[in-house]
Amino acid sequence: MSRIATLAALTLSLSLGLAAQTTGIPCCNDYTINGFGSGTTSCTPYFNPPLSPLVFAVETTPTATSVFFAFACQCLPGSVVFPGCCGTLVSIDIDLSCLFGAPIGPFPVTSAPNVCGTPGTASWTVPFCPPLTRFATQALVLDPNCSSGFYVTQAYDVTCL
Repeated sequence: MSRIATLAALTLSLSLGLAAQTTGIPCCNDYTINGFGSGTTSCTPYFNPPLSPLVFAVETTPTATSVFFAFACQCLPGSVVFPGCCGTLVSIDIDLSCLFGAPIGPFPVTSAPNVCGTPGTASWTVPFCPPLTRFATQALVLDPNCSSGFYVTQAYDVTCL
């Protein structure tokens, strides 16, 4: 009987984690890398071509500002779930156990305010990514028109080839 209870608890926790992933919504919390990934769900893998630049961009409401984070850890759906401002639940999707490790690149990088419908206005560019580098990235959106004042974008697992 305890095996069935354990299996049920595991299934429930996995389904809640999958349901809690953040989805990028254009003009709300849509995060792309080199133009890839608009509207994706957190933990989408992104493979960057050898020695190519990485352009991280967020499209949100015109009143918002984005802060980009990148850590040498993996994406973990639904680490912390909270209400978003676009009528959906959002979640921090980076493995929180490694947040005290060394961040990658300048961190955090705060962008200029975003302009909805103009991708790339809130962006951060890395000239190239060393081969075999792996990290997770997610952006925090600061929005004075949101009741909580902030929400997050979808996250990515990035591998530089």
